[in-house]
Amino acid sequence: MDDIRTWTVRSRFKCGDIVYHKMATEAEKGMVVGLMLRETHVSYWVSWSDRTETHHFDCELTSEFIQDYEIHSETDVGGK
Repeated sequence: MDDIRTWTVRSRFKCGDIVYHKMATEAEKGMVVGLMLRETHVSYWVSWSDRTETHHFDCELTSEFIQDYEIHSETDVGGK
């Protein structure tokens, strides 16, 4: 029993939370179905409406759909 450890884990999302992928062009809901714990971070397994399950870091997910996320090339920086 001495090798059992207790950890306190902080995560942005928990199992059952509804999330959206930040780079999605449409408001496709996903549900967090699992957490993957590593020594330095927590990542998430998300089940999407098309019945796929994918792995994500918290920086890729949001709790509300924001359609205005855009990817800019280096030439677009600064409005040029």
